[in-house]
Parts: sequence; structure tokens; C-alpha cells
Amino acid sequence: TWAQGTSTCNANYLGGVSGSTLMLSDTIAPTTGTSAAVCTDGVVTLTSPVCVTAPLPPPPTSTAYDIVSLVLVNASNGAAIRTLGPNETISLGNLGAPSVSIQALSNSGAKSVKFVSAAAGVSRTEGQAPWAFLGNSGSTYKPWIPVVKSYSITATGYSASGASGTAGKPLTVTINVVP
Repeated sequence: TWAQGTSTCNANYLGGVSGSTLMLSDTIAPTTGTSAAVCTDGVVTLTSPVCVTAPLPPPPTSTAYDIVSLVLVNASNGAAIRTLGPNETISLGNLGAPSVSIQALSNSGAKSVKFVSAAAGVSRTEGQAPWAFLGNSGSTYKPWIPVVKSYSITATGYSASGASGTAGKPLTVTINVVP
């Protein structure tokens, strides 16, 4: 909503002073609005409030193989410890389990998930759920033994086995491991 007062803008003045229609330009999205206004030498003075509308961008698309979250799990039984946010700090002294791993959760259509982390020396593909960072046997996960440093971990779901077919939206988290 634009308030009453004086504003400079890129405007095409399309009528008389009372009830004029303004076509306003915006660097983000084209906008239009209607207001009583006076336009003099490129300066538009609104004499009443105006409601400006702008088209919304299209909603993000989602596929059946998108990764929706990465979860820190207890490696010995697969129990979730917590969902990882985009930037996490994890204390080695307070992991919440004697050994941990990471599980990717995907939409229902993923046929494989590829994990990549240069800092952890990992580039591997899981062929069946649960999608485990270093692999698993049932609910027992191969433990991830982090050291004090920063890790970027990306998981990408795919529509076919062996990280082939169509890639879904990947999910990346950065984990800063502290003592």
C-alpha cells in the first residue's frame, strides 16, 4: 500500500487529477494501482492511499524424489536425534548417542539417493530406503565419526536406481563440529 504524499516513480499518468490510474514500474515485479493523484514534472503526489497489486511468482515445483530433510540418527538403532537445519553446530561431547549417522528423508518416489561431502570424503549412492549417509543394515547404520571441522553434506534423490534418471531437488546442510 502506498501512502498519501509525494513520491517519485516511473509512472504513466493516464487521466485527470481525480481518480487517475497510475501504471507503476518496479524492478522486482510489474505493479499497477489506482489512486487520486497529481503528476507534475515526473513527481506523483498521491492525494489518497492506493493499493498496489503485483503478480506473484509461480510456486516452487516439487518432485516425488526431492530430499525434504536430513536427520541426525543414533547409528546403533536408527532412532532420530534431530532434524538438521541448513547450518548446524554439533558438539562432539553432546551428540546424544554413542555413535551417529545421517538419514535423508525424501518424497515417496525416490529410487536412489546420492550423498556427497568432500570434507567427509563421501560420494556414495544408496539404493533403498532408509537413505543412509554411509550405509546401513536394517535399522543399524554405519557410524559417521566426525572430527572437529566444518562439513557440507548434500543429498539428492533420483527417479531411478544408481543415481540415474531425473534428479530431484537436493538438500545441503552445513555442520560445524566443535569439541
